[in-house]
Amino acid sequence: MKKLWRFVVSAFLLLFLTVGCQSANSSENKDDSNVTAEASENTENQLADVETGEAEDGSEEVAQEETDEEEPVDDEATDQETDDEKQDQLQTFEEKTVDGITVKIVNVEEFVSDAIESSRGQFVSIEMELKNDQDASVEISSLRNFSLLVGDQPQDLAYIEGISELSTDVPAGDTVTKQIVFDCSVADEYQFSFQLSEEEPVSWTFSLDKGDE
Repeated sequence: MKKLWRFVVSAFLLLFLTVGCQSANSSENKDDSNVTAEASENTENQLADVETGEAEDGSEEVAQEETDEEEPVDDEATDQETDDEKQDQLQTFEEKTVDGITVKIVNVEEFVSDAIESSRGQFVSIEMELKNDQDASVEISSLRNFSLLVGDQPQDLAYIEGISELSTDVPAGDTVTKQIVFDCSVADEYQFSFQLSEEEPVSWTFSLDKGDE
């Protein structure tokens, strides 16, 4: 009887140990499967992050290249172009010489006065440089030596103190600046003339927008 009881107990212990080992192996296999799945998922996420990072880097490089290709607006260059355009306009007035006096027109524009009003329509200001190549001083009269025509109609000389003097003395070998203001009709074209003696006068045709020889 004791042998039978020992046999039963031994069989029960053996069965218990066998079941326990199988459970442990099953648990380990399950844990290994979970670890493998998690590792695979982490690898896929890392690859996705790398691809996303490369795509973002590529987009940033393209955006940077497009930004580099865009030329910035240079205010100084724009101002220089404006000055060049103005200079081109002034260069259309050719220097002309009569009896040793060379006239160079440097500016033509509408003149606005706070003191007086134009009786004809508007004031036109003509600024010039006078160079005397003679051996003696020459007096240049705004009234006698200069004229402004609209068509064939002479326009009026406007005397504005401190701006347009009636006469200018040009010493021998010197260059002086002179400004003349005319009270004239509004027109598309004006003819400005200079005559020093009995010789034929020299003239320039211009508008207030752009001068021309």
